[in-house]
Amino acid sequence: MTAFFSLPHRAHHCGQPRLSSFKVPLTAGFTMLEMLIAMMVFAFVLLGSGALLATTIQTNAENLKMGQATVLAQDQAEFLKSAPYASADLSVGTHTDPNNPVTENGSAGGRYTRTWSVTESNQLKTVAITVAWTTKRPHAMTLTLMKDGI
Repeated sequence: MTAFFSLPHRAHHCGQPRLSSFKVPLTAGFTMLEMLIAMMVFAFVLLGSGALLATTIQTNAENLKMGQATVLAQDQAEFLKSAPYASADLSVGTHTDPNNPVTENGSAGGRYTRTWSVTESNQLKTVAITVAWTTKRPHAMTLTLMKDGI
């Protein structure tokens, strides 16, 4: 059985309050248990969102470093492509950037290590440029180019 109560209406012309025929059940609204459950669900959603945000920030930082390493490798590739075929930087073997460790713009004193190795076969040199860096763990990316001697 549902209990009802009546809401007082505006005062009538003779000064007596008149009860409205509009009735509101006393069971209207949320119980304390329903509110507690809703708050717990909301708290779990917030905790999940916080963990997702932290992972997203970390991933974006790693992607930034990967992008900077890619630019460093491309800069070295452009330098080696413009070098003469017989250049000392294109001699067979492993070479190290004299500015290592390098910054994002290639100057000395950064976190990146840039190396390249050159192999030659039939007047064709293959150059593998590797840029490595360490954050929480070591990372590296390699870019390969070919240069012909013809």
